[in-house]
Amino acid sequence: MLGKEDFDLIADEIKRMVLGTGFPIPNIDFYMMGEPYLNKELFYMIRKTRQLNLTNQITVTSNGSLIKGELIDKTLADPPDYLRISIYGANEKDQKANSASNISLASIRENILRLHEKREELGQAEPYIYIKTIDSLDSIKNDIFLNYFGSVGDEQGIDPRMDWDSPLAPGTLANIPTEEYISSRVTTSKEVCPYPFYRLVIHSDLKVSVCCVDWSKSLVVGDLRREGLGDIWKGEKLRDIQLAHLERQRCRLEPCNHCTYHETAEDNLDNLNAKAKLARQAIKEE
Repeated sequence: MLGKEDFDLIADEIKRMVLGTGFPIPNIDFYMMGEPYLNKELFYMIRKTRQLNLTNQITVTSNGSLIKGELIDKTLADPPDYLRISIYGANEKDQKANSASNISLASIRENILRLHEKREELGQAEPYIYIKTIDSLDSIKNDIFLNYFGSVGDEQGIDPRMDWDSPLAPGTLANIPTEEYISSRVTTSKEVCPYPFYRLVIHSDLKVSVCCVDWSKSLVVGDLRREGLGDIWKGEKLRDIQLAHLERQRCRLEPCNHCTYHETAEDNLDNLNAKAKLARQAIKEE
């Protein structure tokens, strides 16, 4: 679990990048493999991120189960800008089956309701509370979820389904039966994933990987114990991954070859030309 010393190192590396570009990183999200509220240093990290002006938006993604009592007070004392509550099911049965736990929707709802009420009592705007679940492929279930959490927090939503281990070949979302992606919001199938071009994941061991759905850390592009974040961002490993996507060769990247995450991304980079990208890079390096 990430401690103060390692986070200070990360913060210093981000600060160097910020100073080099002249503007903060658009968003820093505290989450990855695990529940962020289990980390006792979470609010130290939020506080330091804000003090150093590292980002335009601090996000915390949580399952909501631990946000109660003292942790409500701490959340409001050092609030993220955006608190995303990720729920595992549209009803109690699905929540239990999908989370493999006894954490109930009712208890999560109570936690978030109390956080929201206390925030309102204090007259605060942060954190903005977004509560979401994954599309159940059942419009009735989805409506029940939205209604159940409708008076809790600031916004409720149904996220599209995605798959990072699909047996289908890349770019074949159109071949998946329509009923499996009813609410996927995919209007145009994409070939290039935009995420390697503007996201990095820093893990608790200070390894740096490309994507938040690369659970196996197959695409590690650097290690902050050995190199700077700016060097990793401009490094050959990351550039090779970006070019593999631009050249329609992501099938050779193990975590990317069966992933459909890019299909629901808002950005579409399919019109970028790999050769032009290489030419621009060569000019820049000269």
